[in-house]
Amino acid sequence: MILRNRKRFRPSPFLVCFALLATCFLARPVYGQLLREVTVFESGEDGYHTYRVPAILRAADGALLAFCEGRKNSAADTGNIDVVLKRSTDGGQTWGPLIIATDFGPHTSGNPSPIVDRSTGRVVMLTNQNLAEDGQGKIQAGLAESTRTAWVNYSDDHGKSWTNPVEITAQVKRPDWRWLAFGPAHGIQLTRGEHRGRLLVGAVQNGPSSNGAFAVFSDDGGESWQRGDGVESAKNMRPSESVAVELVDGSIQLNSRNRGGHERQRVIAYSRDDGATFPDTGLAAELIDPRVQGSVLRVAAVDEGDDHNEILFSNPAHTNARRKLTVRSSFDETKTWNKGKLIHRGPSAYSDLVELNDGAAGLLYEHGCQNRYERIRFASWPAGWLDDPTQVQFDFAQPPEQGAIQSTRGRPLSAKVEGYLKRTTSDAVGTDGMAWQFNAPGEFVRLCDEEYQIFDFENEDSFTLEITFRTSKKRSKKQGALISKDKGPNSPSYWLRLEGGQAKFLVSDGESVVSILGGKQLNDGKWHHVAAVRDTANWQLRLYVDDRLAARQDDVTHDDLSNDSDLLIGAFNHGRDKQFYGEIDFVRICSAAVNPE
Repeated sequence: MILRNRKRFRPSPFLVCFALLATCFLARPVYGQLLREVTVFESGEDGYHTYRVPAILRAADGALLAFCEGRKNSAADTGNIDVVLKRSTDGGQTWGPLIIATDFGPHTSGNPSPIVDRSTGRVVMLTNQNLAEDGQGKIQAGLAESTRTAWVNYSDDHGKSWTNPVEITAQVKRPDWRWLAFGPAHGIQLTRGEHRGRLLVGAVQNGPSSNGAFAVFSDDGGESWQRGDGVESAKNMRPSESVAVELVDGSIQLNSRNRGGHERQRVIAYSRDDGATFPDTGLAAELIDPRVQGSVLRVAAVDEGDDHNEILFSNPAHTNARRKLTVRSSFDETKTWNKGKLIHRGPSAYSDLVELNDGAAGLLYEHGCQNRYERIRFASWPAGWLDDPTQVQFDFAQPPEQGAIQSTRGRPLSAKVEGYLKRTTSDAVGTDGMAWQFNAPGEFVRLCDEEYQIFDFENEDSFTLEITFRTSKKRSKKQGALISKDKGPNSPSYWLRLEGGQAKFLVSDGESVVSILGGKQLNDGKWHHVAAVRDTANWQLRLYVDDRLAARQDDVTHDDLSNDSDLLIGAFNHGRDKQFYGEIDFVRICSAAVNPE
């Protein structure tokens, strides 16, 4: 059973603004607000060429069960494929050995769709099978030797061992259908209405005269199954892989990958008879999708003791590429969705969400640096992390002699110390009382981010660079770079520096360059706080000096700002003679336009 914090507080907009002022612009470190990630399945390990199609749930004993397809010989959707899993008993920090849940010999077993029956603790899993030589295209065209079948098996020891699968094809597949696929992702158990306790999984079918999404369900703990009437394809909608969520009014929403037309939006359908029919359909305009599987999960409900409703959705938030894996939140039962929080900017594809304790949640997802199927990772975050725009925060309390500085908020990134920086005390208002001295050439901090790529801001991305510093009285005329991800002239770049004693903020997409000056002289040996904001909602650059708006300028860039340079604190990648001399107390980078006024 999930242990929710039933009285979690969702602050009012006024208090959110007040909190942002306190945490963003008074430079208060907030500890424990870090994303945690670990690789669960690495392609090429444990006898499998590639791992794909993740699903995750929390068992009745609290263990996390991470499922996926273990593809023996290639990354292809056909061939020798097993359903495998690993267990974690410490909230996803470490994972046990690989367990095989289904094995169809040399053939294909896949699309894991597990559910926990809360009344018994049993883990019930639906999967599909087909012959190794029969791919989806052949099956859908009616050219395959066999067909696609449906199976169920279960575990009564929280995923440690599994029964042999039992075929249920006749129960859930019409004779004229050719292709059938469950989920893939966790299924749900209904908690409201006439069929409270029903196990339900989204599915997709294809036949010569029918193509659409529907639900399958069981009212006896998974012993027998029924199929409902689904959502047929239309001109701009061709629903495919589907996941389900129960709304607080008792209706079921089916959220589906859309293979139809030129639309790049998810297909949404509603059932008011517990999954038997889905008569109301449409497109979710805010949920852009590059034709890929997604996941949906309820994490809060007012009728279960929470003070608000909240549903999460994960997918690659892009219209034509499987990248930018993002988790969004809805607080009005999926009527609207926020912009969400980027988990991984690089190659990514299928994912599944899981609820943890006390408002925390996690995501099992396909992750890569060069291609999207290099590994399957588990990311988890504490309550409030999704609403916090912080990507990294450095408080400069650690001794620089350790050779690195750790982010205390946002991402668990480590920045390398270059040179011989020294730690000193700080009397900057509202800080932790420590700072680092940048006193000699070659002294700066280097932040490499090949893993997350969160600083490679794209054309539509808003962001904020914040820093608290004071200049050296001895070198007041030589102040330079504060925060920089520069590539050189005529290259995509952005940076914040001191120029002639004033703060200067610049962004460039390689063709267009926009910059603004703060006006106020800051090379006076006193502590100052500067925030450089790029706001793509209004296409504007803003510069705040000591929490007051100092300058603004229209942003006319029209392409990405990303480059392959490291992000540096206290120096430029190109032009090391323009480095910073003085003390730095606080640096924060946000993936949003944060306003101190």
